[in-house]
Amino acid sequence: MGLVGLVDFAAEMGWPYHTIDGGWYGFARRPNHGPNVRLEPRKGFDLERIVSHAKEKGVGIWVWIHWMEIEDVGIEETFSRLEKWGAAGVKTDFLERQDQEMVNWCERVCRAAARHRIMINFHGSFKSTGAERTWPNMITREAVLGNEMSIFRKTVTPAHCATLPFTRFLLGPADFTPGGFGNVYSKDFVPQTAKGHRYGDETDRCPHWAEEMGTRAHAIAQCVQFDSPLMTLCDWPERYRGAAGIEALRGLPAAWKDTRPVAGRCGEFYAVVRESHDGRFYFAATTVSARTVDIDLGFLGDGEWKMTVYADDPARTPSDAKSLSVSERSVRKSGRESFALCDEGGAVAVFEPVNP
Repeated sequence: MGLVGLVDFAAEMGWPYHTIDGGWYGFARRPNHGPNVRLEPRKGFDLERIVSHAKEKGVGIWVWIHWMEIEDVGIEETFSRLEKWGAAGVKTDFLERQDQEMVNWCERVCRAAARHRIMINFHGSFKSTGAERTWPNMITREAVLGNEMSIFRKTVTPAHCATLPFTRFLLGPADFTPGGFGNVYSKDFVPQTAKGHRYGDETDRCPHWAEEMGTRAHAIAQCVQFDSPLMTLCDWPERYRGAAGIEALRGLPAAWKDTRPVAGRCGEFYAVVRESHDGRFYFAATTVSARTVDIDLGFLGDGEWKMTVYADDPARTPSDAKSLSVSERSVRKSGRESFALCDEGGAVAVFEPVNP
């Protein structure tokens, strides 16, 4: 699927942004090329046409740039060009240190980006230190062992994910890239590179899709639990469209009005209720070992609410991590609900007022 198709899918799902990753300006890794890189769309890549099409669809375009390219071209010149091309944001990568020089560089980038009304996502970066309070255009940063590492090794386990709400996410937003629909249990997980994928090789046509440890409900729940105003979903339209549970991600809020932890234990499980700015509430829970999580619905307003649940299916999920149960029913704030989570499983419930 080409970039236009990816943009169209984002619009179809109510997602406000799409990120164009490395390659749009002739991507090559350091130190394989020298300085004075021409930061211009490569031949045949019409960035301004893509940005224009995306704007018609109500989708903003982010672009990936190696931080050294920004430095070579010049920070001010880089963001002047990006503003001219109509980019909404920049995902800059491979910072990989936290010395004074790099901290100062990030400050200069945020300042220039703000002048040109461009948002920033620092990847391969140091952890959050509260800079987003000074620079609200600094939307998120990586600084987390996220799903990208599942390309290479078996480290992004459900137990690792269950530590993050108690550790990294206490510091600020993190671009974990959740939401993979190639769901398998950890005992069956194999990294892409072990299947023959050549990471970084643009000629690689490896047919093996990326996998993610945990159930489908576990993957969806992380998209609600993990805090990042730019929530980068990590899979392809070919695997999302028509898949069980995809409706839970339609119109997923980018920011939250309120967040209320419900229950949890570091490294074992976590459950939270979040209120969106459009009046909906989301409940999300993930676990390492099977358990039941109960919630009191007192957070809801008066009247009748429609609750849509995307959860592990006790009958099918234990033998197929992609299996999911979807159900709807009416609830009121005087009630309680219980959610049965399978091993490495999860649940999401979306609450919408019936007569707002």
